[in-house]
Amino acid sequence: MRKYYSRLSRLEEKRSIRSAFVFGVLTIGILILMVFFGIPLVTKFAGIVTDIKQSNQPIQKNDTTPPPPPNFNYIPDFTNQNKIVVSGNTEAGATVTIYFNDTQTDVVSDNNGNFSSEFNLSDGANSFYGIAKDKSGNKSNESQHYKVTLDKKAPKLTISSPHDGDKFLGDKNKQISIQGMTDPSTQITINDRFVSVSDDGSFKYQTTLSDGDNNFSVKAIDSAGNKTEQILKVNYSSGN
Repeated sequence: MRKYYSRLSRLEEKRSIRSAFVFGVLTIGILILMVFFGIPLVTKFAGIVTDIKQSNQPIQKNDTTPPPPPNFNYIPDFTNQNKIVVSGNTEAGATVTIYFNDTQTDVVSDNNGNFSSEFNLSDGANSFYGIAKDKSGNKSNESQHYKVTLDKKAPKLTISSPHDGDKFLGDKNKQISIQGMTDPSTQITINDRFVSVSDDGSFKYQTTLSDGDNNFSVKAIDSAGNKTEQILKVNYSSGN
Protein backbone atom coordinates (compact mmCIF):
# COMPACT_ATOMS: atom_id res chain seq x y z
CA MET A 1 0.00 0.00 0.00
CA ARG A 2 2.83 2.43 0.89
CA LYS A 3 4.54 1.71 -2.44
CA TYR A 4 1.28 2.54 -4.26
CA TYR A 5 0.97 5.93 -2.53
CA SER A 6 4.65 6.81 -3.10
CA ARG A 7 4.25 5.97 -6.80
CA LEU A 8 1.26 8.33 -7.02
CA SER A 9 3.24 11.02 -5.27
CA ARG A 10 6.11 10.69 -7.73
CA LEU A 11 3.66 10.95 -10.68
CA GLU A 12 2.03 14.07 -9.24
CA GLU A 13 5.44 15.60 -8.61
CA LYS A 14 6.51 14.95 -12.22
CA ARG A 15 3.31 16.54 -13.51
CA SER A 16 3.84 19.62 -11.36
CA ILE A 17 7.45 19.95 -12.57
CA ARG A 18 6.33 19.58 -16.18
CA SER A 19 3.58 22.24 -15.75
CA ALA A 20 6.01 24.62 -14.11
CA PHE A 21 8.48 24.09 -16.92
CA VAL A 22 5.90 24.77 -19.63
CA PHE A 23 4.66 27.88 -17.81
CA GLY A 24 8.22 29.14 -17.45
CA VAL A 25 8.95 28.62 -21.14
CA LEU A 26 5.77 30.47 -22.14
CA THR A 27 6.59 33.35 -19.80
CA ILE A 28 10.10 33.68 -21.21
CA GLY A 29 8.71 33.53 -24.74
CA ILE A 30 6.24 36.35 -24.07
CA LEU A 31 8.99 38.49 -22.53
CA ILE A 32 11.16 37.92 -25.60
CA LEU A 33 8.30 38.90 -27.91
CA MET A 34 7.74 42.08 -25.90
CA VAL A 35 11.40 43.00 -26.07
CA PHE A 36 11.92 42.39 -29.81
CA PHE A 37 8.46 43.02 -31.30
CA GLY A 38 6.64 45.21 -28.79
CA ILE A 39 3.39 44.98 -26.89
CA PRO A 40 1.07 45.25 -29.97
CA LEU A 41 2.18 41.87 -31.27
CA VAL A 42 1.56 40.27 -27.89
CA THR A 43 -1.89 41.84 -27.77
CA LYS A 44 -2.69 40.52 -31.25
CA PHE A 45 -1.51 37.04 -30.21
CA ALA A 46 -3.77 37.16 -27.14
CA GLY A 47 -6.69 38.20 -29.36
CA ILE A 48 -6.12 35.21 -31.63
CA VAL A 49 -6.12 32.89 -28.64
CA THR A 50 -9.38 34.46 -27.39
CA ASP A 51 -11.04 34.08 -30.81
CA ILE A 52 -10.06 30.41 -30.94
CA LYS A 53 -11.54 29.90 -27.46
CA GLN A 54 -14.78 31.61 -28.40
CA SER A 55 -15.07 29.61 -31.62
CA ASN A 56 -15.25 26.45 -29.53
CA GLN A 57 -18.36 27.72 -27.68
CA PRO A 58 -21.73 26.27 -28.81
CA ILE A 59 -23.76 28.40 -31.27
CA GLN A 60 -27.02 29.82 -29.91
CA LYS A 61 -30.20 28.41 -31.39
CA ASN A 62 -32.56 30.67 -33.36
CA ASP A 63 -35.09 32.68 -31.34
CA THR A 64 -38.43 30.88 -31.34
CA THR A 65 -40.07 32.71 -28.42
CA PRO A 66 -42.93 34.99 -29.54
CA PRO A 67 -43.13 38.51 -28.11
CA PRO A 68 -45.93 39.40 -25.69
CA PRO A 69 -49.15 40.81 -27.19
CA PRO A 70 -49.14 44.61 -27.47
CA ASN A 71 -50.27 46.32 -24.27
CA PHE A 72 -52.25 49.43 -25.23
CA ASN A 73 -52.49 52.54 -23.08
CA TYR A 74 -55.80 53.94 -21.85
CA ILE A 75 -58.36 54.61 -24.58
CA PRO A 76 -61.67 56.38 -23.76
CA ASP A 77 -64.90 54.54 -24.54
CA PHE A 78 -66.39 57.74 -26.00
CA THR A 79 -64.89 60.82 -27.63
CA ASN A 80 -65.97 63.81 -29.71
CA GLN A 81 -62.58 64.12 -31.45
CA ASN A 82 -62.17 63.03 -35.09
CA LYS A 83 -58.73 61.51 -34.51
CA ILE A 84 -57.25 59.35 -31.80
CA VAL A 85 -53.66 58.37 -30.91
CA VAL A 86 -53.25 54.67 -30.15
CA SER A 87 -50.11 53.94 -28.12
CA GLY A 88 -48.70 51.13 -26.01
CA ASN A 89 -45.76 48.88 -25.21
CA THR A 90 -44.33 45.57 -26.42
CA GLU A 91 -40.93 43.92 -27.00
CA ALA A 92 -38.26 46.44 -28.04
CA GLY A 93 -37.78 46.55 -31.81
CA ALA A 94 -40.88 44.47 -32.54
CA THR A 95 -43.26 45.43 -35.35
CA VAL A 96 -46.81 46.02 -34.14
CA THR A 97 -49.62 45.56 -36.64
CA ILE A 98 -52.69 47.51 -35.52
CA TYR A 99 -55.97 46.35 -37.07
CA PHE A 100 -58.17 49.45 -36.88
CA ASN A 101 -61.67 48.95 -38.29
CA ASP A 102 -61.02 47.68 -41.85
CA THR A 103 -57.41 48.90 -42.08
CA GLN A 104 -54.06 47.67 -40.77
CA THR A 105 -50.99 49.75 -39.91
CA ASP A 106 -47.46 48.60 -39.05
CA VAL A 107 -45.40 50.53 -36.50
CA VAL A 108 -41.98 49.59 -35.04
CA SER A 109 -41.50 49.92 -31.28
CA ASP A 110 -38.51 51.91 -29.99
CA ASN A 111 -35.66 50.73 -27.75
CA ASN A 112 -38.01 50.87 -24.75
CA GLY A 113 -40.75 48.95 -26.53
CA ASN A 114 -43.02 52.00 -26.91
CA PHE A 115 -45.07 52.63 -30.05
CA SER A 116 -47.86 54.98 -31.19
CA SER A 117 -49.93 55.75 -34.27
CA GLU A 118 -52.78 58.15 -35.10
CA PHE A 119 -56.09 57.05 -36.64
CA ASN A 120 -59.16 58.76 -38.09
CA LEU A 121 -62.40 57.81 -36.36
CA SER A 122 -65.68 57.00 -38.09
CA ASP A 123 -69.00 58.10 -36.63
CA GLY A 124 -70.24 55.58 -34.11
CA ALA A 125 -68.30 52.55 -32.90
CA ASN A 126 -64.64 51.97 -33.88
CA SER A 127 -62.71 48.84 -32.94
CA PHE A 128 -59.06 47.81 -32.98
CA TYR A 129 -56.53 45.26 -31.71
CA GLY A 130 -52.84 44.52 -32.32
CA ILE A 131 -50.33 41.74 -33.00
CA ALA A 132 -46.57 42.05 -32.38
CA LYS A 133 -43.86 40.37 -34.52
CA ASP A 134 -40.22 40.26 -33.39
CA LYS A 135 -37.09 40.43 -35.56
CA SER A 136 -36.99 36.62 -35.84
CA GLY A 137 -40.48 36.57 -37.31
CA ASN A 138 -42.24 35.22 -34.22
CA LYS A 139 -45.80 36.54 -33.81
CA SER A 140 -47.65 37.22 -30.58
CA ASN A 141 -51.24 36.37 -29.82
CA GLU A 142 -53.89 39.01 -30.46
CA SER A 143 -54.07 41.77 -27.91
CA GLN A 144 -57.24 42.69 -26.09
CA HIS A 145 -59.89 44.09 -28.45
CA TYR A 146 -60.87 47.72 -27.85
CA LYS A 147 -63.82 49.87 -28.88
CA VAL A 148 -64.10 53.67 -28.97
CA THR A 149 -67.25 55.52 -30.05
CA LEU A 150 -67.17 58.85 -31.88
CA ASP A 151 -70.13 60.91 -30.66
CA LYS A 152 -70.40 64.59 -31.62
CA LYS A 153 -74.08 65.08 -30.75
CA ALA A 154 -74.80 67.45 -27.85
CA PRO A 155 -76.90 65.97 -25.03
CA LYS A 156 -80.52 66.87 -24.48
CA LEU A 157 -81.28 69.39 -21.71
CA THR A 158 -84.78 70.51 -20.69
CA ILE A 159 -85.55 72.63 -17.62
CA SER A 160 -89.15 72.05 -16.58
CA SER A 161 -89.19 74.19 -13.44
CA PRO A 162 -88.81 77.07 -12.78
CA HIS A 163 -89.04 78.98 -16.06
CA ASP A 164 -86.62 81.65 -17.13
CA GLY A 165 -87.84 85.04 -15.82
CA ASP A 166 -90.04 83.66 -13.02
CA LYS A 167 -90.46 85.84 -9.94
CA PHE A 168 -90.75 84.64 -6.35
CA LEU A 169 -92.08 86.64 -3.41
CA GLY A 170 -91.97 86.08 0.34
CA ASP A 171 -90.12 83.83 2.73
CA LYS A 172 -92.17 80.76 1.79
CA ASN A 173 -90.88 80.96 -1.79
CA LYS A 174 -87.25 81.66 -0.93
CA GLN A 175 -86.26 78.03 -1.50
CA ILE A 176 -86.90 76.59 -4.95
CA SER A 177 -86.24 73.34 -6.82
CA ILE A 178 -84.66 73.35 -10.27
CA GLN A 179 -85.92 70.31 -12.18
CA GLY A 180 -85.38 68.96 -15.64
CA MET A 181 -84.46 66.11 -18.00
CA THR A 182 -81.34 65.05 -19.88
CA ASP A 183 -80.00 61.92 -21.56
CA PRO A 184 -79.22 58.96 -19.25
CA SER A 185 -75.58 58.70 -18.15
CA THR A 186 -75.14 62.44 -18.71
CA GLN A 187 -73.53 64.65 -16.08
CA ILE A 188 -75.41 67.75 -14.84
CA THR A 189 -73.87 70.76 -13.09
CA ILE A 190 -75.68 73.85 -11.82
CA ASN A 191 -73.34 76.76 -11.15
CA ASP A 192 -70.47 74.20 -11.29
CA ARG A 193 -72.04 72.01 -8.59
CA PHE A 194 -72.66 68.39 -9.54
CA VAL A 195 -76.28 67.27 -9.50
CA SER A 196 -77.44 63.67 -9.26
CA VAL A 197 -79.10 62.28 -12.42
CA SER A 198 -81.58 59.40 -12.22
CA ASP A 199 -81.51 56.40 -14.55
CA ASP A 200 -84.29 57.95 -16.64
CA GLY A 201 -82.31 61.20 -17.05
CA SER A 202 -84.33 63.32 -14.61
CA PHE A 203 -82.62 65.64 -12.11
CA LYS A 204 -83.62 67.91 -9.22
CA TYR A 205 -81.62 70.60 -7.39
CA GLN A 206 -82.71 72.51 -4.27
CA THR A 207 -81.37 76.04 -3.77
CA THR A 208 -82.09 79.15 -1.68
CA LEU A 209 -82.68 82.44 -3.46
CA SER A 210 -81.21 85.82 -2.62
CA ASP A 211 -82.93 89.16 -2.99
CA GLY A 212 -82.83 90.41 -6.56
CA ASP A 213 -81.87 88.47 -9.68
CA ASN A 214 -80.55 84.91 -9.29
CA ASN A 215 -78.65 83.43 -12.25
CA PHE A 216 -78.09 79.69 -12.76
CA SER A 217 -75.83 78.06 -15.35
CA VAL A 218 -77.16 74.56 -16.06
CA LYS A 219 -74.79 72.32 -18.05
CA ALA A 220 -75.25 68.81 -19.41
CA ILE A 221 -72.01 66.98 -20.37
CA ASP A 222 -72.06 63.50 -21.91
CA SER A 223 -69.41 60.75 -21.84
CA ALA A 224 -67.83 62.00 -25.09
CA GLY A 225 -67.36 65.54 -23.73
CA ASN A 226 -70.22 67.15 -25.65
CA LYS A 227 -71.91 69.96 -23.74
CA THR A 228 -75.28 71.73 -23.67
CA GLU A 229 -75.77 74.80 -21.49
CA GLN A 230 -78.80 76.86 -20.51
CA ILE A 231 -78.87 80.06 -18.45
CA LEU A 232 -81.78 80.39 -16.06
CA LYS A 233 -82.60 83.74 -14.39
CA VAL A 234 -85.24 84.19 -11.69
CA ASN A 235 -86.02 87.08 -9.37
CA TYR A 236 -86.75 86.98 -5.66
CA SER A 237 -88.11 89.58 -3.29
CA SER A 238 -88.58 89.04 0.42
CA GLY A 239 -91.37 91.62 0.42
CA ASN A 240 -89.87 93.59 3.27
